Amino acid sequence: MARPRTLNRDRLLDAAEGIVAKSGAAGLTFGSLAAAAEVPKASIQSAFGSREALMDAVLDRWLIREQARFDTELAGRTSERDRMLAHIRITAELSREESISGAALVAALASAGEA
Repeated sequence: MARPRTLNRDRLLDAAEGIVAKSGAAGLTFGSLAAAAEVPKASIQSAFGSREALMDAVLDRWLIREQARFDTELAGRTSERDRMLAHIRITAELSREESISGAALVAALASAGEA
């Protein structure tokens, strides 16, 4: 008997971020993620439950990663000037895909009335 495949959540979220970077937040559906990750659509639905939960997971992971970048760049400095410069530096270092994906995620959050 074959062992059931397990879903790798990080792999799914990587694929989801790629879709958002390429097609915007509207392009992220269970179907598009299933195709990109080469897993059944039902598995995506089971893992996330709703499109909103999927978007929340993508956004949460992105925010955690951005906060870690900011904290590392800031390195304990606390002045407003240091905070502003840290933000400018990490923003300048983002790849084109990261910038597009981040903008799409923030736009999706804003359009949902949560920003």
